Amino acid sequence: MQTNIIYDIHFGSNDLLYIGTDNGFWSYDGIQFKQYKTKNPQQSPTDVSNIQEDKQHNIYIQNFKGQIFYVQNDTLVIDSVAASIPHKIKNYLIKGVSIYYISDTRIHAYNKQKQLLKVLSNPDSTLNFWSISTGDGIVRAKDNSYDPQFKIYQLDKDTLISIPTPSSLKIGIRLMSFESKWAFTVKNNGYYSIKNDADSLLVDLSTNNIYLTPYKIKKIANELLVACKEGLYIPNTNQVYLKRFFITEVLLDQEHNLWCSTLEGGLFKLNRKSYHYPVNDEIKKIDYIFVHKNKIIVSDEKGSLYSGSAPKYKFESFFTNKKKSQVKSILYNPYGNSYLVASNDNYIFDTSLNLTNTIDGFGALDIQKNRIIKVRGSHSIMYSKASDFINVALNNASYERISDKIKILLLGGSKRTCFLHSSLNVTGINMWNNTIFAVVNDSLTYIDITNDKYTWRSICPLPNVIKSYVKNDRLFILTNNFFEEFDAEGKKIGRIDRKNGLENSITNFSIDDKHIAISTKQGIHLLDAHTFEYIYKFTNQNGITSSDFTKGWLYDGYLYVNGSKGVSKIVLDGNYNKGKPTLNIQSVYVNDSLHTNTQFAHDQNNIKVNFAVRSYTANGKLFWKINNNNWSILNEGTSIQLNELQANAYIIETYFENDLGIKTPTVKYTFTIHPPYWQTWWFYMLINLVGIGILGLLWKQRLASKHKEIKQKNQVNLLRMQALQTQMNPHFIFNVQAAIQGLWLEDKDEAALELQGNFSKLLREIFQYSGEPSISIDQLIGFLENYISLEKIRFEDDVDVDIQIDKSLFEEDYFILPLLIQPIIENSFKHGLLQKQNNRKLYLELVNKTPYLYCVIIDNGVGRSSNTQNNSQRASGLKTTQERLRILQESVIQKIHSHDNIKITDLKDNNQQSLGTKVELWIPFVDFKKHTP
Repeated sequence: MQTNIIYDIHFGSNDLLYIGTDNGFWSYDGIQFKQYKTKNPQQSPTDVSNIQEDKQHNIYIQNFKGQIFYVQNDTLVIDSVAASIPHKIKNYLIKGVSIYYISDTRIHAYNKQKQLLKVLSNPDSTLNFWSISTGDGIVRAKDNSYDPQFKIYQLDKDTLISIPTPSSLKIGIRLMSFESKWAFTVKNNGYYSIKNDADSLLVDLSTNNIYLTPYKIKKIANELLVACKEGLYIPNTNQVYLKRFFITEVLLDQEHNLWCSTLEGGLFKLNRKSYHYPVNDEIKKIDYIFVHKNKIIVSDEKGSLYSGSAPKYKFESFFTNKKKSQVKSILYNPYGNSYLVASNDNYIFDTSLNLTNTIDGFGALDIQKNRIIKVRGSHSIMYSKASDFINVALNNASYERISDKIKILLLGGSKRTCFLHSSLNVTGINMWNNTIFAVVNDSLTYIDITNDKYTWRSICPLPNVIKSYVKNDRLFILTNNFFEEFDAEGKKIGRIDRKNGLENSITNFSIDDKHIAISTKQGIHLLDAHTFEYIYKFTNQNGITSSDFTKGWLYDGYLYVNGSKGVSKIVLDGNYNKGKPTLNIQSVYVNDSLHTNTQFAHDQNNIKVNFAVRSYTANGKLFWKINNNNWSILNEGTSIQLNELQANAYIIETYFENDLGIKTPTVKYTFTIHPPYWQTWWFYMLINLVGIGILGLLWKQRLASKHKEIKQKNQVNLLRMQALQTQMNPHFIFNVQAAIQGLWLEDKDEAALELQGNFSKLLREIFQYSGEPSISIDQLIGFLENYISLEKIRFEDDVDVDIQIDKSLFEEDYFILPLLIQPIIENSFKHGLLQKQNNRKLYLELVNKTPYLYCVIIDNGVGRSSNTQNNSQRASGLKTTQERLRILQESVIQKIHSHDNIKITDLKDNNQQSLGTKVELWIPFVDFKKHTP
C-alpha cells in the first residue's frame, strides 16, 4: 500500500479486509493488496475513512473532503445523493434501508428503496452535530453555550430522541462505541457506559498507573478491548499491545486473528499469544536480542546496546559502540557473573550493565563448562578457564606472558605449529568437551586440544557454513540451505532442508530444550528439538510484528524476534492457530465479458476464472488442474486464464493450501464450449442422412436399371430356351416315329399299333405345352408317364419302371421348363436299356429341394463305355439339355451351380463292370407368370 497511515479497516460480508489510508482505498485478501480508483484516476479519493456496508453488500467510504463513494465493479463511484447536498458532510451512517448524512446543523435521510431524500427535524436550533456512531445511531451534538458537556441523541425511525446524561459525566469529553452502549471519558481516568440515564464503569485506569487516551472501546470474543492513542489496551490482562502506536480500529477475522490499524505504524495482525515491545526514537532497527531472566538486551545494526526490564520493557541505551560494528553474540558468564558481548572487540559488562573492560580483536567467543574460547585477530584461537580469562581481562595482562592459564593456538605463521594456512579466516568458534569447532573459510574445522596436543582436521566440508552451536552436548551446523546435527566424531545425525519445509537463505537458528527456531527470509520455522518434527511457521501474518525481521531467539518458552518495529515476543504453548483459509469462485470472464452461465459458443473460447482467496493466518499457494491433468501451482495472482480452448467439456479444479499445511476444499468450475454447427453430431447426422438419401436414390435407380436389364436378359434367355425347345420338339417326334417304324419292320404289329395310339396322345400334349414357357408338376408327371408307357410298348413291356414322387411337390404350385427330363429318359432307353437283353430297370425320382426340382434317373443298361458308337448321339442330346439348364440357372438363380445343374455317374461293380448310368438334374423352379412373355 506504500503507506503506514491507516484511518479505518472493515471486514466485508465477503470476508475481504477493506482499508482506508492516506494513499486511497484498498482491500486485502490475505494474499495481495488491491487499490480501488475512480474511472478518472486523478479524481480518486485519498485520506479515506469511515468504511460501511449496506444490506446489498455495497461498500461505502468517505474522504476528508466529506465526499462519499461506493464500490461498483471494483471501481469507486461518487455518491450522487451526497453530492447533491449543499452542505459539507461531516459524517454519515448506513442503517437499514437508509443513509443518514450529517452536516454541522442538519441530518439528511435518504431512503434507498423509495429514493426519497429529506431533512430530519432538529430538536434544538442551537445544536451543532459532531458525529454519528455506526452502532445504534448515537448522535453527539453540542450547543453554542459554554457548557462543555455534549448532548446525546439516538436516531430512531428518522427521529432524534434525547438520551439523558447522568450528572456524574459532567466532564465527559469523548464518545466511543461499545456494542449497544456508549462510553465517556470522565475524571480519574475512568471510562463509563451509559444507556437510558444509567451508567456503569467499563474501565478504571486510575489504580493501574497506566495513562492512556482511548479512541474506541470494543468487545471482541467476549473480551473488552480499548483502542488508544498509545496502543491496544486489554483490561482483562492489563497489557498494552503495539505500544506507542495510535490504534484507529480493532477487528477479528474469520480465522480468529486480531487486526489493528494504526495512524502511523501501518496494519498489524496480532497473535493473541504474542507481545510487542516497540523501539524508542534512537533505535532504527533491533538487530540482536539476548534475554536473561527478566532482562532483555538488544543491539541495533551499529552495535549499540539497549536494555529493558519486565513488564514494560522500555528500552534505554547503556552502551554506544563507537566502532559501529554489529554484535556477533551476547553471553552470560555464570562463573564471572557478567555479560560478554562479542563485536569486533569484546566487551565485558557487570550485572548492572556497567562496562568493565574492552578486549581488542575479533570477538567471536563461546563459554562451555567454565571454559572460554575466542578468536583473536583472524588466525589465532585462545581458550582458558572462564574465570582466568575474566581475571586476565580485568587486569589488562598480556596473554602471551601467562600462557600457563591462557592457551593460544596460532593458526598461521612460521614460529609456532601451523594448524591452518595464514590465508584462512576464522569467523565462528565453539567448544565441546575437549574439542574446538571453528568455522574456517565457511567450512567447519575440528581441533582436538586433549593434553595440549593440538590436532585438527576438516570434518564438515560443507558449503557456506554460517554458524556452529553446541547445546546440551549436541553439535548443530547451519548453512545457507540446510540445518544439520553431528556427533562428536563428525557423523551426521539429522538434517532439515527444503524437503522438510524450509526455504532457502537461512539466516540464523536458536535452540532450547524443546524447540529449534530456524530463521529464513520468509519466516521462522519452529521444530521439535529432539525429533526435528516440523511444528509451525511464524511470519508477519501470525505473530511477528516487523516485516524486516532476520533472527529469532528462544528463551524460557518464548520466541523473541527482531526488526525495525521492535521486539516481538511469542508464546510457545503448542496451541497454534494454523488458520482456516477459504476459496470461492469470484467471477468468470469470457472474451473479456462477465458471464454467469457455463455454456459457450465455439468462438467464446478465452476463459478467465477469478477466485476469491481468504487466508489471513498464513500465505500459501493456489493449486489447479483442468480435466484430470496434473496439479499445477498458480505462480501469480488468483486468476486462471485459458485462451483458444477447443470445443469440449471442461472441469477446472482448484484448492488453496497455506504455508502451515491447511487446505481448502476443492472448488470445481464446470463449463462446456460447444463446437460450431458444422461440427455437431446433429449436423453430421443430417449430412449422413442426406448422403444416405442420395445414395439410396442412386441405388434405387441402379436397381431399377438392373431389374430392367435382368428382365431384358430373361426375355432374351426365354427366347433362346423357346428356340431350343422348338428345335427339340421335331427331334422327339422324329425319334418316336423311328421307334414305330422299327416295330413295323420287326413285325411287331400290335406293339406298333399301341405305340402309335399312345404317340397320338403324346403329340396332343406336346402341341399343347409347346406354346407355354413352363409346365406344372402334375403336367410333368402325366407327360413322363405317357412317354414311358410308349417306350415300354416299344420294349414289349420288358422294362421294370419305378417312379418316386416327393409329396411336397403337390402342396404348392411349382413350375419348370418343359422337355428337360424326357431327353434324359430317352437316352436311358435308347443307349442303355436297348442293348440289354433282359432284366431291364429304370428308376425315376422327383424331390423338392427348393429352389430346385431334384431329379434322379437310373438305368441298369450297358453304360456309356459299352456303347461307344452312340456316345456322340447321347452327348448331343445332353448338351442341348445342359445348355437349357445353364440359361435357366443364370436367369432364375443368378449364380453358377456346383455341377452345372447336371451330374452323370457311371455305375460299376467291384470288377469295374458296368452296372448302368445315374443322371442327376437340378432344375430351377420358375414363376409361371413372371416368365410369361
